[in-house]
Amino acid sequence: MSKLILLRHGQALFANDNYDKLSDIGRAQAIETGKQLHDKPEIFTHVLKGPRTRHAETVDLILTSCDFKGFIETDSRLDEFAEGNEIYAAAAKARQLSVTEMQNKPLPEQVNAYIQGCRDWAESRIVIEGRMPIEHFFNQAKNWLKDIMKHTEVSGGLTLLAVTSAGVIAAVVCIVLGLEKSSWHKLLTVIENCSITEILFTADRCSLLNFNWQMLPKQISTKL
Repeated sequence: MSKLILLRHGQALFANDNYDKLSDIGRAQAIETGKQLHDKPEIFTHVLKGPRTRHAETVDLILTSCDFKGFIETDSRLDEFAEGNEIYAAAAKARQLSVTEMQNKPLPEQVNAYIQGCRDWAESRIVIEGRMPIEHFFNQAKNWLKDIMKHTEVSGGLTLLAVTSAGVIAAVVCIVLGLEKSSWHKLLTVIENCSITEILFTADRCSLLNFNWQMLPKQISTKL
């Protein structure tokens, strides 16, 4: 039996022209998470990460804190369904607002619009230009998980850490639990920054062990 640890990146720069960078809080989250992982009895020998800067920054800070010296690989299939600024712009457009007008709204209203934008994409009410629809996104996540599981046919008893984004984690959990795509958005909206979701697996079966477990003090605990 092997274990896959899915970890969401630290807090990125919400409502910023460049979402793909950790905030100061996000950096603190990654450092603290690395310290917590260092104290866990199990050792992961493989680290997988998505292709974005926030994924790489999170990995670098986590691994510096827990003194990891194993294998690290970037996998484009661990990318989010769209970038934060793209979702934000699509949400603004759906409300017939410019991005600047949206940014002038109260923060809770911006957050609600962003969350609704994710739901609209998942339910095919909006298209994010240059991005795949949810069916393709799920298939990509499913193929990635299958490849991970196949790896155990050669090397059993592994513990892998995969640093990715909330959309990927929500899709993988839906796949493992056999949930419909309609459940994706409900899972997406509760996944915390630097939270851990654990999946136990062999070459031919998998099960969910933990979901959205965050090891952070309250003052740096965030979702967006």
